Amino acid sequence: MFIRTPSASRQLPLTLSFAALLSLSCKKEEAQVTEPTYTPGALETKRFDALDLSLSVPNNVTAQEKGTELLLEAPGFPTVTISIGEKGNGVGRMSSTGSGGITVKMMGPEKTWMCKSGPAGTHKELVKSICDSMKPTENPRILPTECKVEGWDDKVVKGLFMPHSKDIAGCFEAGAKADPKFISASVSASMNRNAGSTSSSLSTGQPAAVQDCLKAIFEKVRDDPALAGDGSYSCNLTYTLY
Repeated sequence: MFIRTPSASRQLPLTLSFAALLSLSCKKEEAQVTEPTYTPGALETKRFDALDLSLSVPNNVTAQEKGTELLLEAPGFPTVTISIGEKGNGVGRMSSTGSGGITVKMMGPEKTWMCKSGPAGTHKELVKSICDSMKPTENPRILPTECKVEGWDDKVVKGLFMPHSKDIAGCFEAGAKADPKFISASVSASMNRNAGSTSSSLSTGQPAAVQDCLKAIFEKVRDDPALAGDGSYSCNLTYTLY
């Protein structure tokens, strides 16, 4: 019995023709990259101790505290970063938009909170509502301040003001309740007596009710019989909720 093997001349070549290569390249298609979409969940108010504030965030966003920063993340959601730092220049809230992102800054007399995101796209209003919901823990108080006394006995002046400490704070509290965006307020106050004539003044910028309330207290102290002779008193009072 004979076994025949194919001759070398009948073996198929291992090379592909140009037409075959062109056909294969046309059939090869690049995979389409689909961006994830995000549908906001219900807003929930959560407390974040590292930043000393509460915040309204969607319930389908992951919140991670990293030192003095808080990251809000989810597939398809623009990452939002909230941070806490030292006091800035001024007091109040500031918001801005740049390159499609949101930045909201809340400045107190001692701390500053900042909330910002990259390009927010269709979620711009949601991101802004999250940032606007920043609410630090309330700690209402009058900050320590140095007051200047001339002519009068310093201890006597301080002793006369001491019983009115709660009343002075109450003047500011009334202003805070009347303004939902209240953060802090400062008042420059002075009073003096010279050759029997008296005067007192308060810096402008505060609601009239706050001004009148503080003025009545200062005039009561100024006219107290225990405050003998001529003299002057000036003080910058700063009241803050945070």
